[in-house]
Amino acid sequence: MMNEMEKMSKEIADLEHALMDKTNSAKLAETRLENRLYRPGAELVQDEAHFGLRDEVLQLRQTQQDLRKKIDDGKATYNDLEEHLIRLDQDIANKQHTLMTDLRCMDMRDVLKKGDLAPPATQTQRNIQLTQIEEELPKF
Repeated sequence: MMNEMEKMSKEIADLEHALMDKTNSAKLAETRLENRLYRPGAELVQDEAHFGLRDEVLQLRQTQQDLRKKIDDGKATYNDLEEHLIRLDQDIANKQHTLMTDLRCMDMRDVLKKGDLAPPATQTQRNIQLTQIEEELPKF
């Protein structure tokens, strides 16, 4: 789980870096396109360079939008993983608490039992009794 979160965090950072690169490229293309608007007289034409710059700006804007969506999706996934990890940690803590309570109860019962109800002689027998797998073990 932690590895997945680290991978997702790295992927988000990579996407944000790519977005910054595309933002800088878009600014450059927009500046060039804007500078073409202020050309004097006969140079103020819509030629192949103008159309190429316009298409480049549109493509860069679309790429930026796609990257932002991927970043948002990545952050949502990271948050989901984080919430899942918190739930798992809480579940493990609850199970550990339950196990410790069971162990304390078994120790209290051991003091009260006598004869056939005496506590298990070994730790292995105690574990078998705790996990309630007596029926699953082969009989010799």
